[in-house]
Amino acid sequence: MPRPATRRAVTRSAASGITAAERNRALEQMCRILFEFALTLGATRQDLRKAIATALVNTGRLPYRMADVEGFEFWHGAGELMAAWYDQVALLGEDAEPKPLPLSGTTSLESLIAKYLPDYPSTEVVDLLVTDGLLIRLPNGRYRPRKRMAVFPGLNDRTLDRMAVVLRALLTTFAWNAVESKGRPARPERQAHTSHLPVDKLPEFEAMVKQQATALIDQVDRWMSMRQATGSRKTRTARVGVSLFSYVEDNDRGAPPRSARKRRS
Repeated sequence: MPRPATRRAVTRSAASGITAAERNRALEQMCRILFEFALTLGATRQDLRKAIATALVNTGRLPYRMADVEGFEFWHGAGELMAAWYDQVALLGEDAEPKPLPLSGTTSLESLIAKYLPDYPSTEVVDLLVTDGLLIRLPNGRYRPRKRMAVFPGLNDRTLDRMAVVLRALLTTFAWNAVESKGRPARPERQAHTSHLPVDKLPEFEAMVKQQATALIDQVDRWMSMRQATGSRKTRTARVGVSLFSYVEDNDRGAPPRSARKRRS
């Protein structure tokens, strides 16, 4: 087989550690990715400068914690509510599907909200979940879930909060595996990737990943639900989770000019 016209340099051994230049290059790349994303949200360069300045002031003084993100807490509680509706026998009908619930009563939508979203007014929660398409209000006044997982459509404050949480989760896994584990088991961080999938196969790819991801997340969710701490007994706990997502980058869009690629090689 003939060799390609150009070949990439082999990187140094992973055992050799990193240099300051390599660390700074990685930081620049991560910042550029975040900035490019921010621009798609309509942010200006002045907005970016302000965000950087605020982040530099808060770093170390106000550590980022998932528990402080109100939007994520709501999204997480709504997800637990939906999962319980699909798992608990008392909430299932004869067909093993979630049965429609009345708004109030012993076994009702309000009782689920009181358990999984206790810090939020039930009427506001119901209106929001119906508006966002997570709940369906039936003609008889009862409610049923649209699907097991809580997925909020479009771009809103909860979506933005979740983006930050996912980034935090991913980077803490990288940090644990690379620096903090100190001989303890690494946390799963796996990737399946190809650079040569035909674009006309994208719908098939996305359908396959959605099916597989939903099955895995449902399985993990059930496992966690059966083992999470309950009651008033003081037990040391941790926030744990699994995030799955697919990605697509068109090889014919956004590539730098050939001369720019050559200068960086």
